[in-house]
Formats: sequence, structure tokens, C-alpha cells
Amino acid sequence: MTGHVSGGVPEKIIKLFIKSVFDVTSLSTQGIIIINLILLVAFIILGIRLKHKKGVFLAWLFIDVSIVTYYISILLMYLTAMPTDEALQLAGFERYASSMVIFAFGYMVMALAWVMDECLYEQILSKRNAKSYKTLLNKRLYQYATLVLAIYAVGMLLSENNSIVFNNNQETNKVSKELHKLTGNNMDSSKKRILVVTADKEHVDSFFVQYASRYYLWDVNVDARENFVQADKEFLELMKSYSNNATSYYLWNENIEARDDFTFTDKDFIAMLKTYDEVVILDDHYTFNALTKKLFGRTYAPGVYKTSDKKRILVVTADKEHVDSFFVQYASRYYLWDVNVDARENFVQADKEFLELMKSYSNNATSYYLWNENIEARDDFTFTDKDFIAMLKTYDEVVILDDHYTFNALTKKLFGRTYAPGVYKTSDILAGKG
Repeated sequence: MTGHVSGGVPEKIIKLFIKSVFDVTSLSTQGIIIINLILLVAFIILGIRLKHKKGVFLAWLFIDVSIVTYYISILLMYLTAMPTDEALQLAGFERYASSMVIFAFGYMVMALAWVMDECLYEQILSKRNAKSYKTLLNKRLYQYATLVLAIYAVGMLLSENNSIVFNNNQETNKVSKELHKLTGNNMDSSKKRILVVTADKEHVDSFFVQYASRYYLWDVNVDARENFVQADKEFLELMKSYSNNATSYYLWNENIEARDDFTFTDKDFIAMLKTYDEVVILDDHYTFNALTKKLFGRTYAPGVYKTSDKKRILVVTADKEHVDSFFVQYASRYYLWDVNVDARENFVQADKEFLELMKSYSNNATSYYLWNENIEARDDFTFTDKDFIAMLKTYDEVVILDDHYTFNALTKKLFGRTYAPGVYKTSDILAGKG
């Protein structure tokens, strides 16, 4: 119990509460007015004309007393139990008041149905049939009223169903669906710092992504970001590798002058990632993946990723066929129980020292790696020492599956030793240790 018993806070809360209660634009207030109008009409017809005043009056009295009592309890809650900032805004008032309106409306329907049953001409249930009416006019009125109300009820059900379908198909709901798909039914609160990455600029700017993410992730420490644009040449080239349409949308669209962080640097990106525990990627994000490709050598599909807890592992193998088919990556992720696994087969260089080291293994190996028929299609033939070292630094461990010629030629050239099949820390490899 926090309480607001001094400093003029209670007076402010009471004034705002009274203003909200009598605000005719409020749905809850409109509901109460409609309920009382229905009861007034029912009292005139059922009470005065059909002489059943007591039933209608007692139902009317009970409903209004219940509403007043409930509203007083809401006010006491704001005065005694709510945090001050929430109480001064009457947080959740419409939701609380609407709950009482629904209860009152339900009770009214049941009470009036009971009174209307008492007004029927034949009171013995077993004797009621198609002839149990005082006059033929009453029978027709009953039949027509039943038909009209049945059509109205069916129309309301169809309208409600169509509204639900419409809301489910709204653009905002796609964000919710994707979040639910990635996070599941999360029922445990969290204090992790989470970044949500999405290309949906409209719903990031409107804070809908942040709102929905905090709901589905059960975490208040959630931010969302759509823009990871850089202006340097390497980034622009990586963007073009996706598609010219993507590049023009992110870099040269009509709103480019208004976009923030156009000079977003590598250091900014890494520093930002370090402030979060997890990253939730909702879609195939061009600029985010261009940056991760540039800095870490890989892109990320939609999913949930830890920024630091999981190891980054490189699997080294001479099995080109199964690296190209991604079988090595798939199997490695399964057996290593880690999604952050890449595989590589080709570490070819063209400089003289590398070629001499390759010849020290065997002429057959050299010819296979350097002059085989597929050499024009092989990537990274100009793989440099800096490229190799930078690549290693993006991983925590290296798993070597076989006696790999080009990998060992490079480690021999740079660190003075080769590596047999096994699991090695990258820090040890970079230091020339085993």
C-alpha cells in the first residue's frame, strides 16, 4: 500500500476521477447511460403497463448500487494502492470501469428475462404451446420480435467474427505473430536487455514494435531499431549484393535527409550490441546483415540470438562438397549444440611464400588447391594474411576436422606451426600455441 494522503495528491485524483466518471465520451459512461435507459423503458412497459414494478425496480436498484459501490472501490484503489504517477493518470480506469459495465449489462439481461417470463399469459411451463397467447396480436408481436432479434443476433456474431479476422490481418498483427512465433508463450519475467531488429520503420517509429515486444518477451528492457545505415564504400558494396532496390530504399529514398545515424560507424554498432544481452531479428534485415557480414563475416536469419554467451565456432575441413551444401554447418550446429557455427574449406593465397609452403606438403595438394579446373569459380583466391587474422578474431574456437593443407600453410606462414584435427581456442592459434 503506497497511499496518497498528503501534498494535494488526493484532491487531484478525486477531481480527475469525477471528471472521468461523468465524461459522456467515455465508453464505460455511455454503457451505464444505455443500461439505465433500457431499464427505464422496461420499467414503463413491464412495470407500469404490465404491472410488474417490483422485479424491474429491484433489478434497477441492485445494478445502480453495484455500479456506485464498484466506482468507489476503484477510487479507493487509486488513493491507497496505486503508484503516484499512475494514480494521477487514472491508469487503467477505462478497463476497470468497462468490467463493471459488462457485469451490469449481463445481470440486467437475466433479470429482465425473468420479469418478462412472469409477464407471459401462460405461467405453467408444461401447458405452453403455439396457442398460449392472450390475443392473436400478442402472438404475432412475439413471433416477429423473436425473428428480428434472431436476425440481429446472427448479424452481431458475423460482425464480431469479421472484426476479429480484420484485426488479425492488420499490419500491426504481423509484428505480433512474428514475435509470438520466435518467442513462444513466454510466462517468465525477464530483466535482460534486448534489441529487436526489424525493417518495419513505421511501427518502430510509432513504438508499436517496442510495446508488443515487451508484452511477448515479458521484459521492460526492450528497444527496437530499424536503421543501421552506413556511408562507407564497403557497406554500400555489400548492400548492392542484396539488390539495387534494397540499396536505393535504404540509402537514397526520399526521406534520407530525415533518417538518423547515416554516419553509423563500426564502433557504434559493436558498442551498441555490447549494451544488450540478446538480439531478436524479425525479418531478413538488409542493413543489419550488411553490417554483420562486413564485421563478422556472416548474416543472420530471423530468430533470437545472444550477443555474447554463445561461442562463435569455425569448422575447418577439406570437404568442399559438404561445406558448399551446408551439411557440415548443419551437422556441426547439431553436435556442438550451438547456432553460431560456420564452416570453411578454402584458405588459398597467391603469394610466393604460401605456394612454397603448399609444395612442402605435396605437389598433388598444391595442384588440387591452386590449379584445379574450378579455380575460376573459387572465392577468396586473393585471401590475405589480414583477412585470415581478422576472420579468426571473429570466432572463439576453431574445430579442425582433417589435415587441412591451406589452413596449415597459413598458420605455418603466420604463426610458425600447423594444427592436427581437434578443437582449438582462437586465442591460442593467434598466439602460435597448441
